[in-house]
Amino acid sequence: MSDSQKYYEELYFNSGDGRQLLPHNQDVIIDLLDKNGAVGIVGVYDEPGYPIYFISGFALTAIGYSYSEMMKVSEGKFINLVFEKDREIFTEDAGNRNLACHEFRLVGKSGKNVWVNSFRKESVSMDNRRIIIASVRVVEDARKRERELLNALTRGYDRIIYVDMNQERYRVIKSERDDLDEQVCGTLEELQELLQRYGREYINPQDHSFAEMLNRLNIFANPGEKGGNYQATYRARMDGGYQWVQFQAFYGGAMKLETGHIILAFRVVDEEKRRELDTNRILSDSLARVEEAGRVKNRFLSRMSHDLRTPLNGIVGMLEIAKKNKNDPEKIEECLKKISLSCDNLMSLVQDVLDMNNLESSKLELMEETINLPSFLREELVNISDRAEKGGLTYTFIPGEFSHPNIVGSPKHILQIFEHILDNAIKYNRPNGSIILRGREVSCSHQMATYEFVVEDTGIGMEPEFAKNIFEPFEQEHNEARTEYRGTGLGMSIVKRLVDRMNGTIAVESQPGEGTRVIFAIPFRVCEEAVAQAAENVDLAGLHVLLVEDNELNMEIAKFLLEDAGMTVLCATNGQEAIDVFQQTEANGIDVILMDIMMPVMDGLEAVRRIRRLDRPDAETVPIIALSANVMDADIKKTKMAGMDEHLSKPINTSLLLGAIARCVHKA
Repeated sequence: MSDSQKYYEELYFNSGDGRQLLPHNQDVIIDLLDKNGAVGIVGVYDEPGYPIYFISGFALTAIGYSYSEMMKVSEGKFINLVFEKDREIFTEDAGNRNLACHEFRLVGKSGKNVWVNSFRKESVSMDNRRIIIASVRVVEDARKRERELLNALTRGYDRIIYVDMNQERYRVIKSERDDLDEQVCGTLEELQELLQRYGREYINPQDHSFAEMLNRLNIFANPGEKGGNYQATYRARMDGGYQWVQFQAFYGGAMKLETGHIILAFRVVDEEKRRELDTNRILSDSLARVEEAGRVKNRFLSRMSHDLRTPLNGIVGMLEIAKKNKNDPEKIEECLKKISLSCDNLMSLVQDVLDMNNLESSKLELMEETINLPSFLREELVNISDRAEKGGLTYTFIPGEFSHPNIVGSPKHILQIFEHILDNAIKYNRPNGSIILRGREVSCSHQMATYEFVVEDTGIGMEPEFAKNIFEPFEQEHNEARTEYRGTGLGMSIVKRLVDRMNGTIAVESQPGEGTRVIFAIPFRVCEEAVAQAAENVDLAGLHVLLVEDNELNMEIAKFLLEDAGMTVLCATNGQEAIDVFQQTEANGIDVILMDIMMPVMDGLEAVRRIRRLDRPDAETVPIIALSANVMDADIKKTKMAGMDEHLSKPINTSLLLGAIARCVHKA
């Protein structure tokens, strides 16, 4: 059977038309089928509505109709088989004698649009009427192959739309989401409607980048003359929430030429966008912290300049007044008291700054020493009682039930907490006011006991809003008009950090004019062993002290304080000299050693290590107290590891010095 006979037998002719083809029409059909690899052929009269001349069985199969069904639905006119929105462009293309191939949609029996590709040629029928013979190829298989290729090339993109600007059509060539009820293909006008609906129904109303990009591209009204790429990122509704989506438009070729096209690509970038936002947020926060740190630093330097110069001015000024009143003992005594107060303020300032730096740099090291907590507080807070009394205040310590009084803790830091809280209670109290410290054990489990303390004062109180920020560094209520020195504003911040480090809790309750109440609780490990109590009223007169100090002025001050207490003082100016002096004395001839740390020839740490290794009975037992300007926790730990019993900081506080000597001698 010849090709012409084969194809002729598959054709269905409209009734009334001759069931024959002119020989040259047979050749046209075969040429079209061979050229396009088509599965169907159709012939229509080049007349309004394009009356059907003939149609092949393959073409009917493509749209799912039998011949009779097709003729009934179409009323015998091919235009009625074309998708309604494609009819106008179909008619224009049919009238374009220069356009040999075009694509359009047919409406199948199921109501679904079928996209077909068609080549056509003009001819005449047996009765000499003008006809158009066109191949019909369903392009779904080709599109499937394209999608497979595109999926490999465009992995990561959820939706890709190809726009042919010359034919003013679009085609969805990849779509992995069903959130948008889109057509597989359509006209440029339909694409515009689709994108506008997408923008209205799915894009976050707060994001304008998608709409702005479409306006900038202006692809539907005035296509550009040159290629280019554009992109926008926005939030689109999907999977029950909003996710970040990147929209990209790729121009290819000049829009007015046959090569003109645009690729519109969409991909979900939620994870990477959120990482980017997190990174930007971190950078922004870091920048903000740096800027805030700069502002804090400037405020800190301004405050420190003021707070350092205030006591220094008091010291220098009182010295000048004392010089002018050498013959007035009362005036000199008054000046000395004010100098002493200024020195205390200056020391408090320096100590607070050092403590805060220690805490913020994570260099805080909590010691583990056994103490009797109630006795420790009673003994170490004597100076608080003295200060309160001098200020016309009443201080009362009311210890409650301490089932486990002996604990393991860091005495220095425990004392800091109480001193800062009680110091505020003194500074911000009213004349003839009172301060009450209550303490009790509230629980004990697995060798850990929790102790609660409450400090109540009858002071001026504070606004609740300020109380919320009381633990922030440098916070002081009404600090813009400080007519008298009341500290750095670091005290409660130090307290909070120390309490947190000890796994405790702290809260502040206050009202203006009604005083302040500070409640804090700290857990400590319980110690069942008895703790030696400090000796009361130890007579230090007659003790032999080895004082090791390289600074002549410091040596003079310490020697005077010791001799004033009735002690005999031997002096050494470096570590090696201290060892020599110690070895030259008989066993137990020295009752206590006061050791500086930073010295020439040999430092204090090495001197202590060597003394402890000497072959004499008192080498391991002689009390050694560090007397140093090195006051950081790491420095204190080093002195303990070297073999020292206690650590005192400079400048020397007479009562602390004598108290430390008394404790060490009593233990020995």
